[in-house]
Amino acid sequence: MRRLGMGLVAAVTALVAVAPSADAEAGRWTEPTCATVDSPGSLTYTNDEGATLKPTSTAMTPTTYAFGLSALDTPNTLVAVQEYSKPGGGPVEPTVLRSTDAGCHWTTIGALKDGWVLETVAAPGGRTYLWPAGSGENLYLVTGTTITPRPIPAGIAGRMAGFGVDRRNGSVVRFVDTAGQTYVSTDAGRTWTKRGVPIGGEYSLYRAAFDPADLNHVVVGTGSNGAYVTFDGGVTWTQSSGLDLTPAGRLGVNVFTAAVSPANRNVVYAMGLDIDQADAHDPSDGRHLYRSTDGGRTFAPIVDQNPDVTLPNGPLLAPSPVDPGVLYFVFGMNYGGYGTDLYKWTAATGQVTKTHNAYDEISSIAFNPAHPNVMYLGLASEPDGV
Repeated sequence: MRRLGMGLVAAVTALVAVAPSADAEAGRWTEPTCATVDSPGSLTYTNDEGATLKPTSTAMTPTTYAFGLSALDTPNTLVAVQEYSKPGGGPVEPTVLRSTDAGCHWTTIGALKDGWVLETVAAPGGRTYLWPAGSGENLYLVTGTTITPRPIPAGIAGRMAGFGVDRRNGSVVRFVDTAGQTYVSTDAGRTWTKRGVPIGGEYSLYRAAFDPADLNHVVVGTGSNGAYVTFDGGVTWTQSSGLDLTPAGRLGVNVFTAAVSPANRNVVYAMGLDIDQADAHDPSDGRHLYRSTDGGRTFAPIVDQNPDVTLPNGPLLAPSPVDPGVLYFVFGMNYGGYGTDLYKWTAATGQVTKTHNAYDEISSIAFNPAHPNVMYLGLASEPDGV
């Protein structure tokens, strides 16, 4: 099993035609109004935080994932990557899909030769980058319906830990590798130069999270050594504090994933495993969500794993684009047809609420830029037992 559980997708074929809204006529993002999403089953949306998911015109064929999903600065346009592989192994077949009507209809615009776990980052000018969070020799630039491969530096295949795009200039991009070395391109990924220094030590990175408002601000999660933050683009790194809840223990904290709030760059979320707590069979199993309000310098736990909240290694974290005190996160499992929990943590109450659906997992989330109550979801389907 990769992360997922067996699910069921409703297949309703009727689509609703509606008159153009004032937003559409003004060239702005609109809310989708279709009763059924015309997609290959891996892409849908919710406007009630996951209480209901719009049915899709086609059911997914296992094994399928939509790890990448972005809303662009071109009104009503989204780009996604669906990855399909035959159960039991076989070549991965990534396809790139695009919607130009706020997520109601999706069309395939191309197939890729390589890649596994391709994630997406939107760029100014209606562009999107697809970067290999798993294996793959290429980065891809999507402009309209044109897909252009960009070879990543030699020796870095399978070692990209995070990718960021300058919000003012879509040709300026950066990534951090699993050693904590930063690479910079000013020509949309044609050429790369190193910036700063790697973090060093024996600990490799799990994931790097770029501040969407400032590429110099990056938070990275490591194995056993917690997290590090830089505010100068990797020239210097500072180890974060507050993550190790058993500082007198022999072992540290694995920080599997992090996310910087788009609404407030000082707010950073992370998920970690306190190894000493796990070894001691703590009720939480050492699994916690953390929050920082100083850009990642210091963290404090906000959610512990408990009978009502499951925190797997590296869950999808999706901070609200408008409220720095709201975080969405996910647990999905195919065993026994469990389905997926979509959680919401709210700082004002300190509470976690949950909605549930029958899909195997929500593997990516994007928000409608003008109507953030609309959450676009990339879904996954696996055979039971994978």
